[in-house]
Amino acid sequence: MADTQVIEKEKLSRFEQDVNARIDVKISELEEATEKQAQKLVKEAEDKAYNKAFDRIQSAVRAVTSEYMKNITLNESECHHRILIYREHIVEDIFNQLEERVVEFSKSPEYKDYLLNGIKNAKITDEMVVLISEKDKALIENLKREIKVPIEIDSDIKIGGFSLRNGSFIENFSLDQALAEQKRNFSKNYKLS
Repeated sequence: MADTQVIEKEKLSRFEQDVNARIDVKISELEEATEKQAQKLVKEAEDKAYNKAFDRIQSAVRAVTSEYMKNITLNESECHHRILIYREHIVEDIFNQLEERVVEFSKSPEYKDYLLNGIKNAKITDEMVVLISEKDKALIENLKREIKVPIEIDSDIKIGGFSLRNGSFIENFSLDQALAEQKRNFSKNYKLS
């Protein structure tokens, strides 16, 4: 019996060791599975956080890019506006200088011949009236010797030259008109944009 008890104890001890070994394997498998699951969950959480951060970064980049493009467009527009103002100023200066030169010419001795020749070369009929500027009033007597139609002062002619009136129709040959026409043609033909 003592042998049987020893055998029984050995069997029980082997059984206990076998159960313990199986439990240890199972615990080890569970710990490994738990570790893998924990790593998987951590990886998913990291990926989710990275994706969320990436989306935020992309959104911020789009917002910054949009703001940058808006500022660039605004600056380009402001520069374009300044250039146009500067160009208009240059054109104004050019035509102011041109007007000064035309006014100087209208005060020169050559102007009298210019005016007389212009009126002589115009196709004047008996029903027409020659219109001149107030400042050319002194030339009326010289003009009356050359042409046989009435001569009147026209307050619209400031610089010089003449116009021809036939009833309500006026043909304008004034220096004022020529200067204004040059300015219109310049603006029309040389777009400054």
